[in-house]
Amino acid sequence: MQVPGVLPCLLALVYEAVLVAALLMVAGFVFQPLHGLLPPQMARVMQSLFLLLVLALYFGWCWLRSGQTLALKTWRMRLVAADGRPLALRAAALRFVMGLLLYLPLLATCVWWFYQRQQAWPYLLLMSLLWGLHWGWALFDAERQLLLDRLAGTRLIKTSGGQAAP
Repeated sequence: MQVPGVLPCLLALVYEAVLVAALLMVAGFVFQPLHGLLPPQMARVMQSLFLLLVLALYFGWCWLRSGQTLALKTWRMRLVAADGRPLALRAAALRFVMGLLLYLPLLATCVWWFYQRQQAWPYLLLMSLLWGLHWGWALFDAERQLLLDRLAGTRLIKTSGGQAAP
């Protein structure tokens, strides 16, 4: 099993972010009619939970079905269990939760700073260090695996151009 490099993984992440942003915009649009039926604070919480559910369903369905999201297919990568077998539900759920813990604080800090215009640099620094640890880990890992994959018991592997998803 060949392991993709850090740069292709970063490029796949950027592509995935664009796809997920589009998915969340559509999901937010679908949820919009409920805003008038609920109190404002409850509507925000319910929409956040709905968007989280949409993300969980998207990644869970892709990872469990073929091990590939559209971004992973495009960059010819597949997510598998650490032993190379297809991903089990528990591993997919663990990777999703670990990814949320890793990426959402950085995103939330950036959004908070954008709206508050206050001194967010300590939070940005902390989140950047956490993110750097995740990606830097692959540079020193013997098998070039990301920290997220090490912790979740998963791994990204290269697929050949003509290889179909199982």
